[in-house]
Amino acid sequence: MILIIALVLATDGFTVAVSKGDALREVNYKKMLYIGAMFGIIQIPFMILGGVLGNVFKLPVFEFTAYTAVLFTIVRAIPEIIMALRSPDVRVNDSMNFFLLLGLGAVSSLDAFVLGMLLVAVEMSYIPAAIVSGVVTFVAAAFGLYYGNKKGIAANRMIGIIGAALYIVVGVMILMMSKFSFV
Repeated sequence: MILIIALVLATDGFTVAVSKGDALREVNYKKMLYIGAMFGIIQIPFMILGGVLGNVFKLPVFEFTAYTAVLFTIVRAIPEIIMALRSPDVRVNDSMNFFLLLGLGAVSSLDAFVLGMLLVAVEMSYIPAAIVSGVVTFVAAAFGLYYGNKKGIAANRMIGIIGAALYIVVGVMILMMSKFSFV
């Protein structure tokens, strides 16, 4: 389950990195490690913070956690599908500016924050999930930069659709875990 969550969370970093890779003239290992770090490392504290806040506040929404998880993952999947189907001729800024990438990393990690809270609600450890998600996102973003530079953004469509499907799978798995003691 943790690996599936990590793969789902890594799709955002991968998608943004593919777009950046397409915009860059050349990609080297330094740039790959840089973007991997920007997306992978920031994922860890976001999920941990979500887990900590989930523990502290025990929000009323957690009374319906399984259904909340399914709703969240479906709502989260819709933009992934829309982005995957949009026109591939949209050009992305080629800047590798620290603050720009930090902002993109933070925005792409908001779902890790929410999943951290949801993992607490279904009594699943969020710290190992955060570490695995960070590592997988690091690798996915680094590879995404290279892949985007070689294949272009048009090749990114299928990844977005797969990512959306994985979001829904995670929601269903959380529902099964909480309602049927399954998975």
